[in-house]
Amino acid sequence: MLMVVTIILNLLIQACSSGYNNANKPLNHLPKTSKNVVTTHLIDSAFILQYCHTLNVSSTLQLQVLQFYALNNYNSAWVDNDTLTNIAKAYYSRLQQHSVLLGTSKLKHNALDTLLTQYLLSKSIPNNTIPILDVQFTITYLLTQPVMYGGYISTPSTLKWYIPKPIINYVQLLHSLVSNKMKTSTTAYDLLLNQLQLYTNLKLNYTQPIFNFKVDSIVVDSSVVQYKQLKQYLFLLQDYSSTDTSTLGTPALITAIKSFQYRMGIDSTGKLNALTINQLNIPLEARINTIKINLERMRWLPPIYNGILVNIADYNLQVMANDKPVWYSKVIVGSVSKKSVIFTANLTQVILNPYWNIPRSIVNNEINGKLRRNPNYLRNNNMEYSNGNIRQKPGSDNALGDVKFIFPNPYNIYLHDTPTKLLFNQTNRALSHGCIRVYNPMYLAQYLLQHYSSFDLALLDSVMATHQETPIHVTSTYPVYIAYFTSWVAGNGKLHFANDIYHYDAPLALAMANHSIK
Repeated sequence: MLMVVTIILNLLIQACSSGYNNANKPLNHLPKTSKNVVTTHLIDSAFILQYCHTLNVSSTLQLQVLQFYALNNYNSAWVDNDTLTNIAKAYYSRLQQHSVLLGTSKLKHNALDTLLTQYLLSKSIPNNTIPILDVQFTITYLLTQPVMYGGYISTPSTLKWYIPKPIINYVQLLHSLVSNKMKTSTTAYDLLLNQLQLYTNLKLNYTQPIFNFKVDSIVVDSSVVQYKQLKQYLFLLQDYSSTDTSTLGTPALITAIKSFQYRMGIDSTGKLNALTINQLNIPLEARINTIKINLERMRWLPPIYNGILVNIADYNLQVMANDKPVWYSKVIVGSVSKKSVIFTANLTQVILNPYWNIPRSIVNNEINGKLRRNPNYLRNNNMEYSNGNIRQKPGSDNALGDVKFIFPNPYNIYLHDTPTKLLFNQTNRALSHGCIRVYNPMYLAQYLLQHYSSFDLALLDSVMATHQETPIHVTSTYPVYIAYFTSWVAGNGKLHFANDIYHYDAPLALAMANHSIK
């Protein structure tokens, strides 16, 4: 056994030093895992230490490997009988996908590739090789998961992202995985990664046309040469589903253009206006980079099972219940000069008929000048002095509308209603001083009061009619996340892009490039 181990270790060291990579070798040709008798193999702790020492594994990683096998009663985790488990195959396929699509040296797995090449050739795993393969799988998992799950950037706060990254115990995670105790589901990250695969394949196998239409309206049955290319491109982007590939304008083409426009966050007119043509002509390489940037952001966001998620770049809010979105709303976010902050906090209160305690900055920059020009300004706008500050009383003209949602934070940001509903019709809704205005906040209030407070909803109308400020406490932890994504997959499976309104993408792309080569 020692001789076999030594020979294979030498092969592994050679593979690591030469940079050999077998990442494109598919695992679907590997022998199938037996569904009958499952035979695990004992992995000796002395062997683990010897193997880690030979590969010059860090002491921290050695300890993690030992901790994992202790949790697993020193049984093999990746091998049943003489073949790989389905979990091993699934993990390796995912690792290959990440390594190829993200193109980072941090996901290299040469040693594991070498062993799997031998396995492919032999069609089964000899007993004396099982400990080597199993421990190498574990080492590779513990090395790569912090990148696959945690991302490149260790301190996102340097990029104005103040949501703490989730703390993951990768030893426990691996133990749950191999013990079949971990619930597996398709996440938003998985869906976006699949779109990265689609766009990468498109870039490799398709020559993207440059569109230039002289007339923006599609006239049905009129012939335009580039309509044929447009239909093909929109088909590849999953907007066009018709089999017609002629040069004729068709209702199906207009529908496809509207679908594309909706996914790009622009008005769905069905017309080939300048904004739409600009979006069509964005290079696939740029789309790929945007997807990669947002995959990184998604690694920073904890799972949201129940809570509120606001996407600043999309001007959208969604309520999550049991890991699924149950309600959406348009929102208005901070302007480019008064940006909404990316952070998270727990909801503590729903306040009906709120006062608006006007921030000092708004008083100094806006209201004082109006007061000098019109001494009756406060009375005319239902405002008053209170404890040295200015506030607006509850009522139909109150800037916060009928309700606000408090989640204490150092940025003085909250969600609230607004009497100015027409602004929600605008495509660009970066218009506020930093707080988030919600299009239909009373629905959100009713949902939260019903599920997360002791308030009797039957009293809601009578409380609102008093025009008296009424705070209602939330009785359980309910997180609010203010995030920023310029690419994501919606609930219908469609890929969306949003305008990078705060210009946060380029600094993140640069930071990722600097980290990926280290």
